[in-house]
Amino acid sequence: LYGGFDGKMAPKTNFKISVNYSTVKNRPLYYLFKHLYDESMPLSYITDNTFDVIYDNLDILKFNLEIFHASFGKVNLLLSGNYYVYDMKTMQEAWNLPDWDAKLSLEYKASEQLSFSTNLFFMSKRRALIYSYPGEDPRPLSNAELFELENLQTEIHTLEPIIDLNFNADYKITGKLSVFASLNNFAFHKYQHWIGYPVQSFNIMGGVSYAF
Repeated sequence: LYGGFDGKMAPKTNFKISVNYSTVKNRPLYYLFKHLYDESMPLSYITDNTFDVIYDNLDILKFNLEIFHASFGKVNLLLSGNYYVYDMKTMQEAWNLPDWDAKLSLEYKASEQLSFSTNLFFMSKRRALIYSYPGEDPRPLSNAELFELENLQTEIHTLEPIIDLNFNADYKITGKLSVFASLNNFAFHKYQHWIGYPVQSFNIMGGVSYAF
């Protein structure tokens, strides 16, 4: 189900407000399996961190707000935000899914060939599910069999909010050929989108693109 409306706040500023309700069957929800080797074994300090998946049915209610501003044909500004409400059928929580996220985008067209853009991303805290098991690795087992193990331990970890800032530049040499450069994670925020796997800190990427 979807509903919403849009309008103008000013001659060059538009907005859109929408609500979306959806039912998702067998949505994959990831959890971390942490295998703890016995301390008497030679590899007692090695842990095996792998992701496994649980499927659950859920209802998602999503509220969306977007504000778009265009100025003099050279500057475009977009502010968008989403708020989510999850109704899980089996699981305790919507693991790894945010309660809200937001993005601020700015584009500047310096000339017909040269353009710049920047994107600022925000994402709320998320809850991650961790299962750990001491001793020999019990897998392969089905989730139902794994969850019934007597010594299986459960941990819920809160992932910190995400702030990410990126800059991009693009120069069109011809209508099909262009070069680009990107400064990623300019906020120097080494966050974890998935528990145990932090993103790269500040990095630079450049290249050439050709459209056929």
